Amino acid sequence: MLLKASPDCVSFPSLMALYNQDLSYDSLKKKLRSTLDSLDQKLLAFFKFKRVSCLEERKCIEDARVKEIRLMP
Repeated sequence: MLLKASPDCVSFPSLMALYNQDLSYDSLKKKLRSTLDSLDQKLLAFFKFKRVSCLEERKCIEDARVKEIRLMP
């Protein structure tokens, strides 16, 4: 989903919708965060980047309560 949307951002709620909805909101958020951290570490190792992260996180322009994430160019 991140790759398809690149260079645009993807909101956290749309990413959380990919997981099992039987979990609570906090569990989904925690699971998404761990998945994104794992993905970031794998991308950094695979491409041998020297930067801190391959993912950029920001607050949504329309609704500051919602976070968005995108792959760094």
